[in-house]
Amino acid sequence: MINQELEKLYNTHKSNLTGLFDDEFDGPLLMYCWEEEFKASDYKILFVGKELNGWIGYFADDIDLLRKRYEDFGLCTQEGSNRNSRLWKYMYDFNSRLNPACEGKKNFMWTNVSKCCTWKGKGLDWESHQKIVANFNVLECEIKILQPDVIIFFTGPYYDDKIRIQITDDLVFRQVVEHIPSRELARLENINLPYFTYRLYHPDYMDIYKPDKRSHLDIIENEIKTVNVKA
Repeated sequence: MINQELEKLYNTHKSNLTGLFDDEFDGPLLMYCWEEEFKASDYKILFVGKELNGWIGYFADDIDLLRKRYEDFGLCTQEGSNRNSRLWKYMYDFNSRLNPACEGKKNFMWTNVSKCCTWKGKGLDWESHQKIVANFNVLECEIKILQPDVIIFFTGPYYDDKIRIQITDDLVFRQVVEHIPSRELARLENINLPYFTYRLYHPDYMDIYKPDKRSHLDIIENEIKTVNVKA
């Protein structure tokens, strides 16, 4: 069972969180899975953002509390949550493209490259991110437990190193199509990642500065629907 495996994973690493309490961190973000809906998807999708913009207001090692926070948030359906943010609009839109029969269901998963933010809801600097990863590196194991068919990193190129230090073995950012540089759209190649793992710009950046890059999602969708990775 996915949730049992996630709980076991988090509890295994729980003791490593103790030494971080003196720092001004908020989080970490721990996942809860709506298993029946997730497994019933034509494509099981994991979306990965940059970092939290505030979460519980302090740093905690209470695994049950942290996972309940994720469950209550309900993939941005909790009252008062910002479902109209660009990130969530893009996630729901892309999920509906690949899983049209799952409209309105909690059938995808979401996490962030940085499990924590500051008390003020800001992103972590490189040194703080390294410290969190050194003490609580669970992203790769989360992926192994979820076994998604598709992973979308909405992070842009400046988070590549923050991703890289969380993945064992070599991680390659491969160009997807010849006319688009890998800094704009890349496939992440690693033995522990599904073939359909991509990194592209964050929705805020695409909408505000690079609206022409929205078509990158069309490229990804077409590749997922047409490429037979088992061939």
